[in-house]
Amino acid sequence: MNVPEIINEAIAAGRTRFAFELLPPLKGDGMQKIFAAIDPLMPFDPAYINITYHREGIEWHVVRRRPGTVGISAAIQHRYGVEVVPHLICGGLSKYDIEDTLIDMDFLGLHNVLALRGDCGPNERHFMPHPQGHSHAIDLVRQIAAMNRGEFVDGE
Repeated sequence: MNVPEIINEAIAAGRTRFAFELLPPLKGDGMQKIFAAIDPLMPFDPAYINITYHREGIEWHVVRRRPGTVGISAAIQHRYGVEVVPHLICGGLSKYDIEDTLIDMDFLGLHNVLALRGDCGPNERHFMPHPQGHSHAIDLVRQIAAMNRGEFVDGE
């Protein structure tokens, strides 16, 4: 179910719902730590769970210090049967990277996304988009909408 449907259903029923946001753990912590944090919250029947996305540091290569938002989102949705909302950002990602992420999300049954521009990268004073990426969240939303129509970055 899409998040707007969840919200509209709660409004129609006059029911108060809540959601929470999860920061992916540092690499090496594993899913058990995530599940241990979520387990005590499940009796409260969250409407959905947001999974943040953080721009990685770039040195001579990309430095990933956290497991991927998409993988964590899929594991949580599969284990708990609750909708998740992975965050997807413009910063540090090309249009092709975003397309690959959206294809993975669809394959894994993740049909909600929070599209954000994202923060400045490490050591940046102003937001700098990927050279083949988006400068604004609205462009990311347009790419998502185009993919929903079956239109891909390479024009297929």
